[in-house]
Amino acid sequence: MEQAWTYRRGTWSTITSPVAFADSYGEQLEELEGYDTDTLWLGLEGGFQAEVYTRLKDNYTAPTVYLVILYLGGDNREHIYVEDLPSLLQLLNSLAPIIQCSNEDVVVEDEEEDDEDEFGGNGAEDEFR
Repeated sequence: MEQAWTYRRGTWSTITSPVAFADSYGEQLEELEGYDTDTLWLGLEGGFQAEVYTRLKDNYTAPTVYLVILYLGGDNREHIYVEDLPSLLQLLNSLAPIIQCSNEDVVVEDEEEDDEDEFGGNGAEDEFR
């Protein structure tokens, strides 16, 4: 098992994760045991992202109610176990500026690509008289 974090109402601690996040070949698992496969994604691809998993209803194999996976770029991920809704909201609120800033960087890059398409890719604007 790998190192993970717990977050409860502003208090952080580290634990050895009771959930496996990768298969025996080191590949990231698509489904995490005890958590719903429908997740909440915050952020845009290419930027800082947070993925929120919720424990399956009436299934107590998952160690906490929420699991947040932070994608920090490349293969860098952090796993955070969150015990309750107030803690989840507090955590997501603290991550919001980072996610929003990261999204703005991605959007600006996309807009620059759109501008090139709009002007034929060479920056020359067609004039209408």
